[in-house]
Amino acid sequence: MTTTFLAITNTFTHVTVGLFYDQQCVDTLTTTTHHVSKDLVPHISELLKINKIPLAHITFVAVNRGPGPFTTLRSVIASAN
Repeated sequence: MTTTFLAITNTFTHVTVGLFYDQQCVDTLTTTTHHVSKDLVPHISELLKINKIPLAHITFVAVNRGPGPFTTLRSVIASAN
């Protein structure tokens, strides 16, 4: 069985969403931390649309715990949930 998942990492300046298929990174999108609360979900939707993968096929979403600004981390975790 194949596993398709999203990995979201954040630093002090950027948030990157990676799309993985069987532990191999297929595609990524990056945004700045200044706009993460409004841009993260649209970026995830765009990433899935570009790669023709429905959200229902995502097995899980992985998020790193930092380092990074608290507000960015809070936005990323809330979006992942």
